[in-house]
Amino acid sequence: MSQLEIFTACNPSYTICLKKENYYVNLAEGRGEDVIKRMRRMIALSPNRPTYQLLSGHTGKTTELLRLQAELEQQGFMVVYIAVAQYLPMEDISLCEIWLLLLNLILSQLEKQVDSHALRYLPSTIIELEKCFKLSPPIGISSYKLRLQNVLQSLQDNPSQRFKLLNYFESRLKSSLFTAVEEVIVLEVDRLKRSDKKGLVIVIDNLDQLTVNQADLIFGESGKYLRQFPCHTVYTFPIVASDELKSQLQDYSSTRYHLPNLVLRDRQGVINEVGLDLLCQLVLARLLPHLEPNQRLSQVTTAFDSHETLTRLCLASYGHLTYLISLLYGCIQRQSLPIQADTLDQVLETVRETRIATIRDSDWHSLQLGLTGQSLSLDHALNLMRRLLLFEYHDDEGNWFVSPFSDVALRGINKSLMF
Repeated sequence: MSQLEIFTACNPSYTICLKKENYYVNLAEGRGEDVIKRMRRMIALSPNRPTYQLLSGHTGKTTELLRLQAELEQQGFMVVYIAVAQYLPMEDISLCEIWLLLLNLILSQLEKQVDSHALRYLPSTIIELEKCFKLSPPIGISSYKLRLQNVLQSLQDNPSQRFKLLNYFESRLKSSLFTAVEEVIVLEVDRLKRSDKKGLVIVIDNLDQLTVNQADLIFGESGKYLRQFPCHTVYTFPIVASDELKSQLQDYSSTRYHLPNLVLRDRQGVINEVGLDLLCQLVLARLLPHLEPNQRLSQVTTAFDSHETLTRLCLASYGHLTYLISLLYGCIQRQSLPIQADTLDQVLETVRETRIATIRDSDWHSLQLGLTGQSLSLDHALNLMRRLLLFEYHDDEGNWFVSPFSDVALRGINKSLMF
């Protein structure tokens, strides 16, 4: 494997291709259950009855959703996967924008297969969108897909257009846009069945990045729209949610799954060998993908100066996969294989200094609350976890938090006194 291939595979932003590469490691044993298997089974056993599933968790969701897509396609389903954050900023994403993205992707599959006269609501919806944003239909182009792409491009390029949508037009457009999406889904499901496919599955990723208030709006107030599509739907969901939203989800019998961090140490600090071994395999799969899993550990000194260095790298990640890969990437940026213990020390020290410089006084207080089991506001907990300052774990007794900065936070030392 070339240095370039290793460098690419260890980039935290790199999404592995399950069909072509040997980088994937199933972590279900370390997580306690195979969540994706349960989600796939629910869909497979209900081919003609739409299902609505939510997936939350700390890390690894996108990879697991791509695994779900691959396995469902093998079983004869058509899967439309949307990574919303690739198209629009998540800090103020609206439901209408999600529908626009969904329409665009489904039309890519559908437009050449369906007579335009079969579409009753989509044409008027696109005209309404063009009027709202004062867009002229492209000259000589009748394609709904291209006209819709013109609307999306306007939203991506012009913040004022997004402002109009969010503040003036969303309530007006929401119903008609949903009806148009529903219409094309019905046509696509019918086309798939005539093609001997088992059905349509829509997977919408990155909604786990929503704030608590955004989640209340999209999954609570507008949740009825998410549940009414005549196909199978899977949405990612924030790791924390308000009590009101949790209650609403229970009322609607929503099936919500959680993808936890791997527990590398229990509450007493005892190492979980199963979780640690899986993370070691995950790292070695990125560095030695040409070897079978049972061969990689015997070749560990090809990738690291010792097994101890690999173990220290994994333990330093706190079981958070993206953080683990980012630490590995930091090592690869500094040297070729095998990775030396000194290089790992440099990376860990640099990362610690960089992250600790971002911690405000209010963060120290929130860290103290979380680490001592006291009540922590949802927004503060979400903020700390997304910044990798706080890691959440679950066991039979409930949940608990750990932080790389526990030694400082629990002493109550102010950042200004640390230097």
